[in-house]
Amino acid sequence: MITGVRVILFCEQIDDSGGAVSALGLWDYTLCAGNRPGAVEATLLVQVELDPSPTRGHLRVEVTDAYDEIFPFDFTTAAPVTAMMLPLLLPALDEGEVWVSVVDEATDKPWRYRWALNFAPDAVPLGPSASEIAATCREAATALRRGLTGLGALSPQ
Repeated sequence: MITGVRVILFCEQIDDSGGAVSALGLWDYTLCAGNRPGAVEATLLVQVELDPSPTRGHLRVEVTDAYDEIFPFDFTTAAPVTAMMLPLLLPALDEGEVWVSVVDEATDKPWRYRWALNFAPDAVPLGPSASEIAATCREAATALRRGLTGLGALSPQ
């Protein structure tokens, strides 16, 4: 069972060379898109504290009304702390909010976190339609779930 969320953040990339994990290009509580409409490439890093029992649940990522994706996980480790990293492509169709929920199946109370989603002041107007961008982001999430097989912490759907 998850006993706490130690770290939850978005960054531009993760560097795990040299035996240590570094989050590069940290986003504060605002994600900015450089195109209008557009997409934001960001890596979600979540570190949770666990009790010794097996833990099943999911991460839920919501972006305004355009994106609502679930990434299941299954921890069988006895380690007191573990982390999940997800490289995401998030649709930025309108300014609004990004919500991330950490859900443990053993409890009814999710941990929920919010970031603002804005366009950069010099955001360039794009030609693709909002629906094409949203569909591409959902396809990327599906491909990510398929690729999670064998990582141990996350399970595909």
